[in-house]
Amino acid sequence: RRYGERVVVTCGDMRVLAVPYDTPIIGYGAKTINTLRLWQAEPLDGFDFPAFDSGKYLKSTAGREAAERISSVLYPNDNTKAGKALRLRQEYFFTSASLQDILRRRKAAGKSPLMGDDVAVQLNDTHPVFAIPEYVRLLCAEGVAFEQAFAEAKKVFAYTNHTVMAEALEKWDVATVKKIVPALLPILNKIERALEDRKS
Repeated sequence: RRYGERVVVTCGDMRVLAVPYDTPIIGYGAKTINTLRLWQAEPLDGFDFPAFDSGKYLKSTAGREAAERISSVLYPNDNTKAGKALRLRQEYFFTSASLQDILRRRKAAGKSPLMGDDVAVQLNDTHPVFAIPEYVRLLCAEGVAFEQAFAEAKKVFAYTNHTVMAEALEKWDVATVKKIVPALLPILNKIERALEDRKS
């Protein structure tokens, strides 16, 4: 557990801590030990004492339970609106936490957030692809122009699609994206326009 390296992830009206847990990965006969970093969602404030004091016991821990639900069990059934919302929240949580962590480490090392020349991020299937607009959003928040941020994202990210089955290719309706990750919607619209302009 590396609580000192936690980051805050905002999913719509919900802000949670992403707390990293590191596991050493040692290959047989290897001279290098890699680190697998996993994330746990925790509440910023896990207990609502005024709610508890007024007899609203379930409400007093609702924030903690909502935060913990993000990382406790992955891949919820997305046949319902609640399942879709939780799945999108999970996907965004893990991608945002990981990218914030990469950028934090680069800053600590005195490196630029423009990492296309020395970092590659592999996206396997559609689950982590919100990393692309999130990276663009994070760069824009650092003062980088959208055009440069998007060009940098094209250098950083690689994508592998393991199937052509429709059920594996996620699609998100705008209303769900607007509710769970509203900060990404303007970025997604700009990316779509940039791709359309390139076609014409």
